[in-house]
Amino acid sequence: MGRHGALRRVIGVAVTSVAIVAAGCSGAATSTAPSSSSTRPTTTMSTTTLPPATSTTVPGITGAVRVSIVGLPTDLQRATIAYTFDVVLSNPSSSLVTGLAPVFQVVAPPCNCIQGTLERQDPSTGVWAPTPMPEGDGYDPASVATGPVDVPARGSTTVVLRLRVAMTTAPKMATAQAFAVDVASHTQVGDTTTQSVRILP
Repeated sequence: MGRHGALRRVIGVAVTSVAIVAAGCSGAATSTAPSSSSTRPTTTMSTTTLPPATSTTVPGITGAVRVSIVGLPTDLQRATIAYTFDVVLSNPSSSLVTGLAPVFQVVAPPCNCIQGTLERQDPSTGVWAPTPMPEGDGYDPASVATGPVDVPARGSTTVVLRLRVAMTTAPKMATAQAFAVDVASHTQVGDTTTQSVRILP
């Protein structure tokens, strides 16, 4: 499994993972509104002053970067709704952190069967682009991280994602999680944040 398999054992979930890797353009800018299928009418991608940490985290591999999942509902309907949410990379240090990409996953026992699609919004145009959703075991999700962004000192950078769960996914409890990866080395930097979700019938 690699390093990330060990991480999933830390959070106590016997899972195989579906890696949902954020991809797209870097930077921070105001974007246009997502399409009418999204659950959020407008979306803004911005660099902001560091907010207080509110996410649940487990120890990461290196660094002080914090990751938060913002706006993802706890209950997820299949097929009918595309859920727009943010992955926020926060840097409490006094130095600029460059070349990070967020990785988003949904994991659930007993098998790797959370299917669906994920898109990432281009911050300069507001256009949505599909991102890979690898399935299966035996790989390190950090190895496919793309779309690096910079995170300012004592600040944060927001990446806007849109998730649609496929009808073929069985109803179950699952765990959404996100972490930051240094794209040059494909190494996780900082913590993993997790959120319990329920795939509805």
